[in-house]
Amino acid sequence: MAACGVMLSGCDMLAPEGDVSTLSMSELEAEVAKGGDRSAAKLRLSSMYARYGTDVQKRRGYDMLAPMAERGSSDAALGLCLLMDEPEFASKALSFCQREADRGVMRAQIAMCIHIGESGKSGFNPYCRPAVNEGHVQTYLYYGYDLADQDKWEEARVWLEKSILDGPIAHRDKAITMMTKVVKDNAGANPYYEALNAPNAKRVAFDIVKTDAPNTPSNLRRDSQCYVRWTVTPTGLASNVKIDCSDDALNDPMARAVHKWRFTPSTKGGMPIFDSTRASTTVYFKAATRR
Repeated sequence: MAACGVMLSGCDMLAPEGDVSTLSMSELEAEVAKGGDRSAAKLRLSSMYARYGTDVQKRRGYDMLAPMAERGSSDAALGLCLLMDEPEFASKALSFCQREADRGVMRAQIAMCIHIGESGKSGFNPYCRPAVNEGHVQTYLYYGYDLADQDKWEEARVWLEKSILDGPIAHRDKAITMMTKVVKDNAGANPYYEALNAPNAKRVAFDIVKTDAPNTPSNLRRDSQCYVRWTVTPTGLASNVKIDCSDDALNDPMARAVHKWRFTPSTKGGMPIFDSTRASTTVYFKAATRR
């Protein structure tokens, strides 16, 4: 008898599914409604539900994934990683995701690293180090948290600075806060902590070094704009960033561009400081020309 790759109940000999990778949510729902195994369609549909769905759809996604995960499907367990932060499913989803992380599955290790880091619970987080070693920038912040909890200040400083420079822009302010409030002067040269002790002198305002605009998305249908507000850190980076775009397609490329903006920081008495003065600009985009 042929072995079943996902350990289906009854291990029936079912006709293989077609490629579902390009199907929309409604097309996947129609595919699942046909009945039978439909594992690939269920996996993809439940992933969409977990990311973008309503509470009812997330419940349907869980109901599709949990039986497959219980039968040993690694893909289903990874899908449940997306539901760990939903209170209704947290306990079961966490156990399946942790199972895959303990097996060394990188996607699960990344999810567990972030989940534990976001929980705010102190203690050793074993899932971050494998992820940072492979360059997964979304885990740098949480590895820094973990090292700081272990009083490994020098190492914590290194990874928090990596998060500030290379991690998601949403992590920048969190990493800076950790550098000023927790790492402090325990980590040697720390410009964020030192900036809090700047002399009471006249402020010299920051200057622009580089503010490149993002590329215009090819699917932009109309001329649009983004209004961007930010402050400048003692290391010349944009912080406290607020972006308001007239087309949602611009939010991500605009955030990626701002992440790379560089400034000469404001100073007091020659010492770089946090400048609370909020700067702003409007970036304009032309829609792609239709032929």
